[in-house]
Amino acid sequence: VNGFVSFFPAHQRPRVREILVKLYGTVQKWFLGQLTTMVIIGVLSAVAFSIIGIPFAVLLGIFGGIVAFVPFIGPTVAVIPALLLALSTGGLVQVIWVLVAYLAIQAVESNVIQPIVMSQAVELHPAVVVFGLLIMSTLFGFVGLLLAVPLVAALQVLVRELWVKRMDEQGTDPNPPKKSRKRALLLKQRLSRIRRALTSLFRS
Repeated sequence: VNGFVSFFPAHQRPRVREILVKLYGTVQKWFLGQLTTMVIIGVLSAVAFSIIGIPFAVLLGIFGGIVAFVPFIGPTVAVIPALLLALSTGGLVQVIWVLVAYLAIQAVESNVIQPIVMSQAVELHPAVVVFGLLIMSTLFGFVGLLLAVPLVAALQVLVRELWVKRMDEQGTDPNPPKKSRKRALLLKQRLSRIRRALTSLFRS
């Protein structure tokens, strides 16, 4: 960091160092959020496959948690070994139960885990995430798919710190948008409802 900062004029170095710290913090929060999501998915998968009676349920859960790091592709890849084992040991009935468990875990991830975990890590609109994934995967393939979300989060920090704040200093918006505040309030209310539901579930 100090080596990179030394390329800038002395009076700009504190500001550059501040931006680098914010970039590091954003990427670190994303990684911790992603790691938390992977652990939860792995545990849910292992428990579900154990209940269904699939062999090597713990290994399948670990595999599912690891490949969950890759957006979109990971969950699809994770269910293939479980389906093959279910087909070879329990027939069509176990295959159906594995698909039901897979869809249930994905629903929990999309509606509970991701809103709670990632909203505490990085604040990115889903459309921005999808757009970043498409662009990065098209340009850089599999590596771009892996790095798209942290790079988009870092880019958001740069745009906010280097451009948006400078534009805010140019004057006052007489009619500021209220949608972002409303969306944040709705998200906070939704997370509160989810937390209350989970708390009551565990207590019962």
